[in-house]
Amino acid sequence: MAKIGFTLFSARYPDNEAFSLPTRDDESIAIAKQFLDLAKTNDILMVANGGIFAHGGGRTQMNTKGNEALDDHPALGIWYGADEPGRNRIRQLQPGYAEAKQRITRPVLSVTNRYDHLQTLGETADILGNDPYP
Repeated sequence: MAKIGFTLFSARYPDNEAFSLPTRDDESIAIAKQFLDLAKTNDILMVANGGIFAHGGGRTQMNTKGNEALDDHPALGIWYGADEPGRNRIRQLQPGYAEAKQRITRPVLSVTNRYDHLQTLGETADILGNDPYP
């Protein structure tokens, strides 16, 4: 795929509930490193999940363990931030994004399916993706 111009990939493997490589604990970080090492060998970049997490109840959790372990890997292209967060989660992501940008060097990608969320979600990500549904 890289030879024909596709150079950014989001891997999925068994038990992965997210869009990209999860990086929250030692086991998932070790698996993510294996994917990233293979990507480097093949001159491609990967998306890794785990920059910022917004949970219910108004709190935001930072993934410092995954960020510290992987942010400088040469095959890491993007941190995946949030997938179609609602308005309340977007507000929760804003302080987490500001904190993450103090520590990470890679851009954060978040995706929305709501036109009316583009502006506020844009304050929590470097790159916005759009999931338009009919």
